This record gives sequence, structure tokens and C-alpha cells, in this order.
Amino acid sequence: MENIREQLAAINAISAVVCRSLDIQDVLDNAVSKITELTGFTVVLAFLLDSRGQDYELKAYRGASVDRVRTLQGLSTVKALNEQVARSGMPLVLGGVAGVTELPAVLAKEDLGTALVVPLNAKDKPVGTLWLATRGLRQFLDEEVAFLATIGVQIGIAIENARLYREEHLAKQEALASEKRYRELFEFASDAIWIHDLHGNIVAVNKAAEKLSGYKSEELLKMNVKSFLTDVSRNLAGQVRYKLLRGEPIEQPYEQRLTRKDGTEGIVNLTTSLITEDGNPTGFQHIARDVTAERATQENLSRAYQELKDYDQRLKESQAQLIQAEKLTSLGQLAASVAHEVNNPLSGVLVYTQLLAKKIAADNIAKEVTLGYLKKMETELTRSTRLIRNLLDFARQSTPSFREVDINEVIGRAFELASHSAQLQHIEVLKELDPNLPKLMADFDQLQQVCTN
Repeated sequence: MENIREQLAAINAISAVVCRSLDIQDVLDNAVSKITELTGFTVVLAFLLDSRGQDYELKAYRGASVDRVRTLQGLSTVKALNEQVARSGMPLVLGGVAGVTELPAVLAKEDLGTALVVPLNAKDKPVGTLWLATRGLRQFLDEEVAFLATIGVQIGIAIENARLYREEHLAKQEALASEKRYRELFEFASDAIWIHDLHGNIVAVNKAAEKLSGYKSEELLKMNVKSFLTDVSRNLAGQVRYKLLRGEPIEQPYEQRLTRKDGTEGIVNLTTSLITEDGNPTGFQHIARDVTAERATQENLSRAYQELKDYDQRLKESQAQLIQAEKLTSLGQLAASVAHEVNNPLSGVLVYTQLLAKKIAADNIAKEVTLGYLKKMETELTRSTRLIRNLLDFARQSTPSFREVDINEVIGRAFELASHSAQLQHIEVLKELDPNLPKLMADFDQLQQVCTN
């Protein structure tokens, strides 16, 4: 009974020291020291399974020289024994009276005769081994092995707790670092960012939002987003909110208009996302890029472009008027010669008409003669009609039009108009045209005017 009380006291003492710290190295150092103190073992070694689960590293020891410890770390026999104990989950006696395996030579050189290797388990998984060695030959009783195995379980649990704490601590540090990075990105983002709850009350803003709205962050955090939205903007915001809450897609970014603190209107490209916690919507995040100046520039460019188009149209109209004026000038110069040319055939028609009337009245004309007079009259009238038509065509104001043009036809028209003026001045004009000239793309009326001038 006394022995049981002593073992319980030892277990409690060792449990207390290994639970004193959440640092794995401290746990192992405290455990090895306390075991050496309470059990009287000459050498106590603690091996820990590495993070990859492939090798056992000697992390703490008492009673052995540094040189022996360094030698132990690299021995294949030590590694094999550690793997055997971890795999079986059962203590293993080395050397001594009942040992099934010889003690490694490096320990024998320390005048050690017997050792017990105890698994360190946590949640039925190996985390390391505990080596307990003594001088001379020794037989371990079953209750003694069970006692030391219990100590191994206590140490294994303490190691697992320390690992969990370290992982949780690292996770918290990473979370804090991520939060810090997010906060820095949030605060110093070039785009304005603000977050509001489902009622529109603003709960977070960054510096760019202050610059965009003209309000200080302290002011914004007391405001509702409706404060700087126009009626039209509120309607658009309501549509976006409705679609996001229903999970419907929306085209983003979209253009929204805000009223700044000074009363001016700002135009932003806005991206809105729904914020949820545990699957429940809690608010909205907005990321806005100020495009007010950009839109103003676009409007100025559009206005300038329209003015340029208007100017170009007026220029074209002025050009058309100038062309028409030049035509009328040329027409004035041709008027005398054309009037003379038209008067000649008309006079001939008048003479033939009078002559024909006399002969018909006297009933002194043959049918063939009558037809001859009429033919001559038709020829003169046709020539006059063609001349007047050419003159009217030349005077007509036409819209510039590029099409395939026969250059011989252009010159022929101009020749008919201008040749009469030359004849009045007793100038002989010869027309020699190449019938094989190719057609070209041009404005017929403008070419005719050039030739006529």
C-alpha cells in the first residue's frame, strides 16, 4: 500500500511539473529532471517524434555525457528501438535479467546494465519515447513498468497540449497578422472603402472614403449612407441590395453618384459585396473609385468633338456656297455667248415658221418641202434645248459626290458651254479626245467647273 501511495505521489508530482509550461522543450526538461529525482534512474532520455513523423530526436536528457548523447542521436539501433516501441505502444526492456534486446553499446560504456523504453502517446498516437536506464542488472516488475508507462502517458498528454497550444498560438498570431495586413490594406487603399450594416449605418471607413466624401471618419461613423445619396442614387442602391440579398448576379462595377459634404456631386465606379456571418447577411462593403474628373474630361471631349463636327459641317456648307458662287461667276461670263448661241437657232426657227405659214396660206408648198422645214426647225430647237440644259446643269447646286466619271464626257460638256464664247471672239477651238481613257473616281460637277473655268 505504501508503494502505491508513493507511485501516485510521484505521478502527481511529475504531472504537476509537466503541466507547468506549454513549451514542449520545458515540458521535456521538467519531466526528465523530476523523473531522475523521484525514481533514482541513472540516465533518463526523452526522444520526440519530429513534425514529419519520420525520425526521433533526442530533446532532453539527464545522467549521460554530451558525447554519448550525440552518439546516441545518430545510431540506427536506437532509431529502430524507438520505432518498435512506438509501433507496439508497449514498454520494452533492454539488457538486464529479463531484457529481450541487448542494451546499445554506447549505453553499456556508461556502465549501464538495464534500460526500459516507454512510449509517449497522446490520443493513441506516438509522440516520442522515454528511456530509463540504471547501472547493473535489474528486473522490472509489472507494476513498476505500468507505473512508468503511466508517467509516459502523462508526459505524452502534456506534449500534445503544448503542441496544440503552440498551433493555436501560431494560428492566433497569423490571424492577428492577417488582420493587421487587412487593416493596413483597408486603411491605405487608394480606393474609398466603407462598410455599413443592413440598416445603412456606417460601421467602418478608410482614409480614401474621407477624401471622397469630404467628411471625417468620426462623422461618417455616425452617419447613414442615405445621407449622401440622391433620390436616384437611393433607388439604384435599393436595387443592388435587393439582388445581392437574393443571390442574383449584378454587373459590377456600376456607376453611382454621391453628394459630398460641400454639396458637390461626385461620380464613382462602385463595387458592392454582401457581408455574412455564419451564413447570415450582416451588411455590405463598398469599394469606390472616384471618376468625377474622368467623366468631366469625357464630357469636355464629347462637347469639343460635337463643336468640331458642327464646324466641319459649316465649313462644308461654306465650301459648297463658294463652289456655287464660282459657278454663278462662270455662268455670268458665259451668259452673253450662250444667249447669242441660243438666239441664232431660235431666229432660224422663227424664219422657217413664217415662211411655212405663208406657203401654207398660199397653198403653194409640197409635202416634202414642209417636212424639210420642220426637220430643220427640230434640229435648231434640239441644239438650243441641249445648250440650255447644259447651262442649267452647270448652274445647279449639287452635293459633292464621288463616282466613276468619264473624263471625255466632262470635257465635252465644258466644251459645249465655253466654245460659243470663243467663237464670238473669232477663236477656233479644236476638241481631240482619246476614246480609250480609263474612268476615274471624281466629282463630275466640280471637274466640269474646273474645265469650264
